[in-house]
Amino acid sequence: MPLFLFNKMYKINPPIINQFLTEEDPLNLEFNKGIKQKKRYKIKVRKKIIYYIDLHYYEKYVFLKYFPAKHNNNPDKFKIVGLGLKISEVRGIIHTCTEIIKIEFSQNNSFHYAIIGQPYDKDDELNRIESIRFSIYKKQISTFISAEKLTHLNIPLINFYAISLKDKNEMELDLSSLFLEIDGTKFLEECLTKEGRLLLQELGVS
Repeated sequence: MPLFLFNKMYKINPPIINQFLTEEDPLNLEFNKGIKQKKRYKIKVRKKIIYYIDLHYYEKYVFLKYFPAKHNNNPDKFKIVGLGLKISEVRGIIHTCTEIIKIEFSQNNSFHYAIIGQPYDKDDELNRIESIRFSIYKKQISTFISAEKLTHLNIPLINFYAISLKDKNEMELDLSSLFLEIDGTKFLEECLTKEGRLLLQELGVS
């Protein structure tokens, strides 16, 4: 059976937000976190279930995140799961995210495009290093975004996956630079499982 039958995708309209941030911008707090530009796509999962897919542009990296629109003002909006979605709907959201990465990449391929599979409580309960969300992302991106010139940077320990036209060494150097631009400790706290944190401590990285 064709693979696309298992991967529904939601309609992708032009971004509802495309904002460049500066020091004078009202969203100065976001600028101070290293974000230079924000884009937002709106997708309709069901009549009453809307999701936002956000892209946060840093100096070299673009991070893609998604969350339920009704939780827009919730500080933990990127960690919310459930809402009674069917498995096919969750896969549909992830497949739509993959397509948005492809669209964005075709318009500007000078960035590295990245996704973080933030851990759930269940990942810690089952002593996972690699979050279940990350394992889904990894399979999705490696399957649907493939080209001979693309580099895939896959770091399971921090549940991080990125694609770029740059080589792996440059991607890793730019990731190290990113940690200097942002709060690296908070970044790791959001993407590490409990087992991942223990492993880093064993490796001498606190």
